[in-house]
Amino acid sequence: MTQQIIEGTWEEILQHASELAGQRVRLTILTNETVSQPVEENLGKLLQGRVG
Repeated sequence: MTQQIIEGTWEEILQHASELAGQRVRLTILTNETVSQPVEENLGKLLQGRVG
């Protein structure tokens, strides 16, 4: 089983609900720490070529 990590705010994750429908997921709530790169950029790179 290949694992995929998707990181972002709850609202950003919800935008991908249709592609996650029917999948088993694990949700981890991260502490509100400073990230070196904006979350939108990280999520965009991760999903590049995988979503519309």
